[in-house]
Amino acid sequence: MLIGLDFDNTLANYESVFAVEAKKQGLVLNEWQGTKRDLKNKLHSIQNGGKLWQKIQGQVYGPSMHKAALFPGVARFLLRCKLQGHTVFIVSHKTKYGHYDSTKTSLRQVALDWMYVKGFFDENEFAIRRENVFFETTRRS
Repeated sequence: MLIGLDFDNTLANYESVFAVEAKKQGLVLNEWQGTKRDLKNKLHSIQNGGKLWQKIQGQVYGPSMHKAALFPGVARFLLRCKLQGHTVFIVSHKTKYGHYDSTKTSLRQVALDWMYVKGFFDENEFAIRRENVFFETTRRS
């Protein structure tokens, strides 16, 4: 069986990373607690909030990508796919670089690095073939 999975917010969980980065950038108080959606809504409610949101996204999906976690259940699912002989494909509609990211970090490369660290391509872990990972510029590609 062929199985296709989206990368962001399906495999990679950024929930806690957004709050950490928002606090680090002084966008919310250290005591603030909320979800990624809460943060997005909070930022969009202020002047230049859309730009601030895109800026923090560039940080989270770029230089801070290594802080993301696997969603609960993903490791078990991928191991079961491997054991049952299914072929897994990963598709991401990541842009090459984050908006307003002065470091010009390759979002695609840090996502691949994260997958290597998490064992996606390791034969002793999930054994997904690197050539089964696709980055597309838009969702329609």
